[in-house]
Amino acid sequence: MVKRCASSKVWAFTLVEVLIAGGVTLLLAGVLFAVVTQSAESVSAARSNADEFQQAQRAFDTLTFRIGQATLNNYRDSIIVNNRIQPYQRMSELRFICGPMQCGTNPLDGKSVKERPGHGIFFQATSGRPGVLLDPTLIGLENLVNTWGYFVEVGAEIMPPPSFLPPETARRIAPRLMELREPAERLSIYGYTSGKPDFGSPDKPKTILDYTGFEWFRDPLAQPGLLQELAENIALLLVVPKLTPQETGRLAPGATVEQRDALLAPHLFYHSGALPPPGTPPARNMHHRLPATVELTMVALDGATVARLYGRDALDPFNLRDAFHEALDLRRELQIDPAQPEADSLELRLIAAHAHYRLFTTVVPIRAAQ
Repeated sequence: MVKRCASSKVWAFTLVEVLIAGGVTLLLAGVLFAVVTQSAESVSAARSNADEFQQAQRAFDTLTFRIGQATLNNYRDSIIVNNRIQPYQRMSELRFICGPMQCGTNPLDGKSVKERPGHGIFFQATSGRPGVLLDPTLIGLENLVNTWGYFVEVGAEIMPPPSFLPPETARRIAPRLMELREPAERLSIYGYTSGKPDFGSPDKPKTILDYTGFEWFRDPLAQPGLLQELAENIALLLVVPKLTPQETGRLAPGATVEQRDALLAPHLFYHSGALPPPGTPPARNMHHRLPATVELTMVALDGATVARLYGRDALDPFNLRDAFHEALDLRRELQIDPAQPEADSLELRLIAAHAHYRLFTTVVPIRAAQ
């Protein structure tokens, strides 16, 4: 209530009215402060997520660039079979291989005890990367050949905890995109593929009969210092080798997208050194050939999702180890099908787990493909 003083003719407020006005002001200030604080936290969280996914984007760009540099350095030569000279054919001592890491018909690293879900890809590229950068004999050799490899591994950080923490400090469990780089001066591919029994340790030499087609990348994976983390919080990497659209159209006119994707690698396994089955059409005979293109898909998570879902007893929270080994089922296993939205897929599992994720996908043309 406002009262007027007759003597001074001045309008005044009672103490109760002043207290009520002050309380309303404080309440409005508190609401405004809460809104500003929440907005600042939202902006900070969004910026943090953007930074995390920016690291994934940089890793994805590196991956696509490196795969585009893959080479086999093909040449033509004749071979002798049963004392008869065979016609000239494609030859190469380099290799290109991709496929599921620990499942399917030909797991690339099926014997490993480490958790490596999804696909891997291994190849040679003329990247000019020596291991000893200061070696004067390697200066100016820009076309040195390296063996490269990319796959996802779930585990603790490679680096040990800081010195001020006790050695038994728990190390964070997370899925990481790993990069294998075998430097030029340690390149071992020729020892496996040149037909000479010159690989193995001195005390346990191997012969060419011991070679299964996988040792050229499996052995470097076990060597210290050749494997490094490219990006963390990467849950999955998928690799689908493909023919050109022209070849696909000729081989399977009117086929569905899934059927076209399955033409070259129905089990998502591709090995340039493997002989094709008898009767394989020339367009699908990829012996000592690179695929024309490779479709890459990468699933990245944010740090909070990884910290909540991954742990020593939860290395595979999305059940990825035994998935993605058939080309016809890949899209259905990966994304929600609008025709069957309730069907099981990785995207549905991510949504059910309230995961913050981002899907990266692209088609990489390989320049050296023939």
